[in-house]
This record gives sequence, C-alpha cells and structure tokens, in this order.
Amino acid sequence: MMVQLARAEALKGLKRFTILADHAALLSQYAPDPEYWHAQANARRTVYAWLIELVQTRGVDHAYHAAQRRYADLPLVCHDPSLSGQRAALESFFTILGKNEVLKGGEVQGDAQVEA
Repeated sequence: MMVQLARAEALKGLKRFTILADHAALLSQYAPDPEYWHAQANARRTVYAWLIELVQTRGVDHAYHAAQRRYADLPLVCHDPSLSGQRAALESFFTILGKNEVLKGGEVQGDAQVEA
C-alpha cells in the first residue's frame, strides 16, 4: 500500500504531536499518577522522533510500513506506560496518514497481541 501524503505534511503533523507530548510531560506532575504519565509522554516523544527520522531519511511510505511492523509487535492491552505511549504515538501517526485501521469501526488488526 502506497501512502500518498507529502513528506512535509507528515513531518508537520509529527512535530505537532511531539509538542503535545512535550506539554504532556510537563503537565504530568499534576496528574493522579505523575510517574506513569511522564513515562507515557516520553515514550510518545521517542516514537515521534524515530518516525521523524524515518520520514526525513527514507520517506513517508517506509515510515508507515516500519510503524505497522512496530505496532503489530505491541500488546493489545498493556498497563506499562512505555508500551501504551508507543501505541498511542503510532496510532497518532496512522491518523496523520489517514490510515488508522485500528480505530475504524472498532476493529483491531488481526496480528495484534494481548498482554497476558
């Protein structure tokens, strides 16, 4: 599947989500579980940085396929802030691309894993 989004638009969206993750990290101190939310925001920021690097060096289509593979390796349900942050960041990227199959119709990809 070829992704038809300009590199500049994908980078613009990822940079905006990075700013949101930065704000979430700063505001996490006011959350009921500040350590969890700080770790979750940092995980999102790390994934956005990885995706920005991929888009800049390899293109949007490559970044999309790499994100799909990484997403498929994540557990479907997880209470670990790092994993939930990664999942949230990847889902945000799919939304930027208009390819968020996970959220369409409430269906989940068939190869998603569930943490036991």
